[in-house]
Amino acid sequence: MTGFLIYQVKVAVALAVFYIFYRLLLSKESLHRLNRFVLLGTAALSFILPLCIITVNKTVILPSSETIDGAAQQVGSLTAGQHETIWAPVCLGVFILGALTVLIVTAISIFKVRSIIRSGEQRSLDSGETLVLTETPTAPFSWMNYIVLSREDYEEGCTQILTHEKAHVALRHSWDLLFVNLVATLQWFNPVIWMLRSDLRALHEFEADDAVLRSGANIREYQYLLIKKAVGKSGYSVVDSFNHSTLKNRITMMSNKKSSRMSAWKALYVLPLVGISLAANAETKVNYQYESRQSEAVADTFSGKDTNNFVLDDVEKKEPVPFQKLTHKPGFNGGDANEFTKWVAENMVYPEKCRHSKVQGRVMLKFTIAETGKVSDITVLKGVNEELDKEAVRVVSESPLWTPGKDEKGEIVPVTFVFPVVFKLN
Repeated sequence: MTGFLIYQVKVAVALAVFYIFYRLLLSKESLHRLNRFVLLGTAALSFILPLCIITVNKTVILPSSETIDGAAQQVGSLTAGQHETIWAPVCLGVFILGALTVLIVTAISIFKVRSIIRSGEQRSLDSGETLVLTETPTAPFSWMNYIVLSREDYEEGCTQILTHEKAHVALRHSWDLLFVNLVATLQWFNPVIWMLRSDLRALHEFEADDAVLRSGANIREYQYLLIKKAVGKSGYSVVDSFNHSTLKNRITMMSNKKSSRMSAWKALYVLPLVGISLAANAETKVNYQYESRQSEAVADTFSGKDTNNFVLDDVEKKEPVPFQKLTHKPGFNGGDANEFTKWVAENMVYPEKCRHSKVQGRVMLKFTIAETGKVSDITVLKGVNEELDKEAVRVVSESPLWTPGKDEKGEIVPVTFVFPVVFKLN
């Protein structure tokens, strides 16, 4: 739950950064096709990049005497769980309510457009589109392969309007709008997505206007037509309307000098931003190992009363046996491994930094239960972050002695054990 909300925040930040640089570097250029793909591409990247986590592994040797006073922090850990219980469901509920609202509005818009198309007179055009004529005054618009005109506009012979809407269909602008409306459903709380959608629809109009002018239309006559038709409103968020976008911007863009090809290099701003995003989202997984004391190593290997006359107990060191392969598995506090799980839960301390940032996860450890019952050789197989990994190693390293495991012959053997330490804010 919390992870999903954090992911949406990361998407919102990435979307905002990409959009700000777009506005600074490209929005004034007449590279409409490039700008369109930059907006769509960066919107998609904003959802993908937070999922791309580069992992760097490193090993840290900790002093064997390092401990943390758990009792002093245990109450604070429980308090964090209470806040999590209250706020995470509330935030998720608000998010879902907003997403459903945007989704319903989009669905209603599509339904109304489909109703207009079904109720109108449909004619197939030679270029492959379907022309829909309506009896009621309707601002010209296109949706997928359909071009909708009022009968009045059609009888006036406005070929420029038809050329404009054909360009929308040929350039598949409707798919752009469906995509950006889907993004808006997931990022409805982010004002950037609504500005991006407005810019994208404006780019659609710029592209269609260019298509009309390239067909040989007189620029002054076409601009006058735009002014004449500006009073109509389509009101549908999923269609490209002939009179959409700020009229002044469209007329200004037609009159502006075309941007040079060199201006397209500005779009490369995306590359360093992607690199920064990956670096910011990178994760360092630390394998913690407690340094062994030489005296303990000697004590585990040799025994004898006379320091000048050691007797070797076991010349050949035994290889540890995996926990699941043992007939007589190690015991803990008079019970089995489940008792150890309870002990870890009772003695674990939630790191303060992770508690405030609501970081949760499962740290997979591997350790050895020696013939003496002592836990040793702790390594992190799969970590969450530095603080949680470190705490998992600490609590397991302080384990009381186990009852050693035995093989089929009844001999005590060292045992390797893979164990999950779960950090969860209840």
